Amino acid sequence: MHIKGSAIYRRAIHIYGAEHQMNKAKEECAEFIVATLQYEQGRKPVEAVIEELADVMITAQQARLILGAEQVDAVIDRKLARLVETMSAGPMSQVKAKN
Repeated sequence: MHIKGSAIYRRAIHIYGAEHQMNKAKEECAEFIVATLQYEQGRKPVEAVIEELADVMITAQQARLILGAEQVDAVIDRKLARLVETMSAGPMSQVKAKN
């Protein structure tokens, strides 16, 4: 994510409060879901989805700081390692494992 935004994220949390920013993150996630559905239906341009994705990414970074950046980063690292492992097993391994 944008490291230079870190000071801005922290300031937003300070000004608006952690609870408000966590609620804002939920709101932005919902708007992203709606935008992607409308895009898939041909009712929204890709730019609208990109706008909502940017909002989600900004509020997710604030949530990361609120919840504990080190803990969140550790979980991200673990999940990325698992993704690499899954991809190394081949594209059909997940499909077979689910059946």
